[in-house]
Amino acid sequence: MTAETSRPKVILLAGFPNSGTTIASYILGQHPNIFATGELYGFPARQLKPLKVCSCGALAVACPFWTDVAAALMPLADASAAVRAQAVYASVCRHSGRPFIVDVA
Repeated sequence: MTAETSRPKVILLAGFPNSGTTIASYILGQHPNIFATGELYGFPARQLKPLKVCSCGALAVACPFWTDVAAALMPLADASAAVRAQAVYASVCRHSGRPFIVDVA
């Protein structure tokens, strides 16, 4: 089963502010089958701000990975939040090549 053909499996870490969910996601993201997204809530408006820097070192608005993921949302402007979230997760899975995604809430 490849990331291209399977539905992404999302691990949602939720907790109180400053409770360790972000560091836990980074630790889980070290596994070769897991991609840690950070906080995807409100994607792409919250994540692709003009001066925000991606972990790859590029400005987030110019990061090839995240701009490709955001492109999956263009045809879904009028879709429900659930449909848009599924499209983001599927796009992250496809572009990262990893079957598991860690999202932080």
